[in-house]
Amino acid sequence: MIISKVYICYWLKDIILGLVVVCDRMTIEINTQITDLSSFKIKIPEDEQRVTNELVSQILGWMKKNHKPFFRVNTLIMNKLVYFSMKEIQKINDSILITNGWYKYGPCYEELREREAPDRFSDYSNFAPRSNYMEEVERVCSSEFIKFEESSNTDASASGENRYYYNYLKHVYSEMVPEELRWLQPFYQSKHDLEHLMYVLAVDPNISDDKAELQQKFSDSLFKFESAICDTDYDSHVKLGKIQDVTLRFSALLEPIFNDYLLSTTQQVNPKIRLFAGEFARFFDDALLMPFAYKNLISTFESQFGTKDKKKHFDKAADNLTGTVNRRLPEFILTLKRFGLM
Repeated sequence: MIISKVYICYWLKDIILGLVVVCDRMTIEINTQITDLSSFKIKIPEDEQRVTNELVSQILGWMKKNHKPFFRVNTLIMNKLVYFSMKEIQKINDSILITNGWYKYGPCYEELREREAPDRFSDYSNFAPRSNYMEEVERVCSSEFIKFEESSNTDASASGENRYYYNYLKHVYSEMVPEELRWLQPFYQSKHDLEHLMYVLAVDPNISDDKAELQQKFSDSLFKFESAICDTDYDSHVKLGKIQDVTLRFSALLEPIFNDYLLSTTQQVNPKIRLFAGEFARFFDDALLMPFAYKNLISTFESQFGTKDKKKHFDKAADNLTGTVNRRLPEFILTLKRFGLM
């Protein structure tokens, strides 16, 4: 049955989460229950959801007051704003713990990592911004969001010269690693620099920088990455297992294509080889780094509720992805040989 010219409003009260949903034609506004994060105690999973909603609402309140449109936000920066705000609030209330860990691009909270929550990330745009927000939230947003803006386009996508938010994430990996997680820092810094350099060399056909200097820079970046994944302190925390050996075999293929060929001063670059180099760079980011993401998540995972099954799931995912990487190695080697690079 079709009802025309009638607008229906629903008022839904959720006792647990304290949500009030108001529908007015095409607009839905979610007013989350106001929660005093300076004193609130998380005792059950629903309390954690309530705290998460409060933090998101306060972050949106800061954005509204500072004239930052919601479309400037994506999952990467929302992860950082919630995580770092939570860490600041923990200094005055150590009960405020939202399930989190360090994943592919640094710190994230599990709800957003797992589901791009609430149901879609865009649903956050319906949260009513808080007119008041904590000083801790203001400090984090004023610092982190401004830095993110400088490393992104107006729609929050990565700018061309800052692929994968190079400048912003460089700041996160260099300046925002908690003291207790400093053993992670060499891995994140080295993989970030190596990944960025591979994309620059693969995509830019007219490299203007001194090639000899870039060759040294690439060799140094590769060495730092290999050293980071072989570091005994790092390995003792994450227990890399097979992925360490697989990655070292993969990294041995990088010098011939990126350093010896793309930065050669004596030969014209074959477009097919440049395309292959781009595939290498994408594979490094999309496939090779993923087992590390899950291993890092296992070792940094913080939650007040049921971590054992989660960690088992992460470990299985890391093993499966390692197998995927290992199966691609022979194909890459054959291609390098076909191009005469091995």
